[in-house]
Amino acid sequence: ADDNSHPSPLSGGILGKEVATIIIANSAPTTSPPTEAPGPCTDDADWLYGGKKRKNCDWVAKRPKRRCRLRSEDGETASKACEDSCGNCVEPEIININWTAGFIDPSARSVEVTKGTTLNFRWQGYHNVYKLENRDSFDNCDFSNAVKLTDESPYKYTVELETAYFACSVDSHCSEGQKLEASVVALSKRRQFSSSIRRPSDFKMLKQ
Repeated sequence: ADDNSHPSPLSGGILGKEVATIIIANSAPTTSPPTEAPGPCTDDADWLYGGKKRKNCDWVAKRPKRRCRLRSEDGETASKACEDSCGNCVEPEIININWTAGFIDPSARSVEVTKGTTLNFRWQGYHNVYKLENRDSFDNCDFSNAVKLTDESPYKYTVELETAYFACSVDSHCSEGQKLEASVVALSKRRQFSSSIRRPSDFKMLKQ
């Protein structure tokens, strides 16, 4: 038997049988180290409005609704420089990702996150996690410029500023739905819609 062939979750049912088709990545996998969590959320001690020492982040905190929109002489907004005073600090969120849920539910293939969110990929069976280059690569399951993150569960990835795309390169798993788009949204939007978002972790783990 070919050592590179692995069970496909959708061949012969979710529990799977041996499949003949093998998708071979277009380039040798590149391993990426785990991402680091962002630093603490604090106020910038050097930020001043109008160059006046008394109009610092402590001054902004007294009337945040009005003053967080103000800019310093170099153009930086108080909402960005005075994150703590403007109420923009939140505990880093951890979202548990059921990495096999996308096989049967399309809604498990996307999730909205904010900068600093940690995705905790978990699964059973033979799978891996690749970070794809862009949306086109995600849509077409193109691994030519993808970076291999891991083939061991669990795996944690901290999202940065840009939307990130993930997929499994084993056999036809990606085309069968084992992929995830983590869309980065503003904190205010995340707070507004957090109660209605269905996360991949809401689905029961599939037995492989």
